Amino acid sequence: YYKPVFLIGVILASVPLSFLEIKNFYGILLSIFFYIPWLLIFYFLKKWSLENRLVTLIQMFDATITFTSIQFFGFGEQHIVPTILISIFSPVSFLFAKLFVVALILILIDKLSEEKEFNKFLKLCIGILGGATGTRDFIALATLIG
Repeated sequence: YYKPVFLIGVILASVPLSFLEIKNFYGILLSIFFYIPWLLIFYFLKKWSLENRLVTLIQMFDATITFTSIQFFGFGEQHIVPTILISIFSPVSFLFAKLFVVALILILIDKLSEEKEFNKFLKLCIGILGGATGTRDFIALATLIG
């Protein structure tokens, strides 16, 4: 069921994406460079469940793209709390704040909720939120639109 739906989604998304002009290969490379350590950390972190690692990696993708966009290309943060955090400390603080908050939420979900299906649903929602904003920011960074 999910494979054909996923394939249809990829095909439908590829049509408008094919019209985008990639202008910022340096930004893409920087983002990949800063994301690789997160991949390595969570690859070797075997004590945590696979779903927790994947959700955290998706959120860290969003945080890494946000950090790269703000630190190197003059983009701005749209949300109030991260804007305050970034203005007081630096864009790199956003990475660690997001890691802390996401990890804390995932740990609380695992500890406090006994319903496995509901836990998976909550984690899926957290992953979708990070994936959607990360993809949007990645496209903005790659095309320099924003």
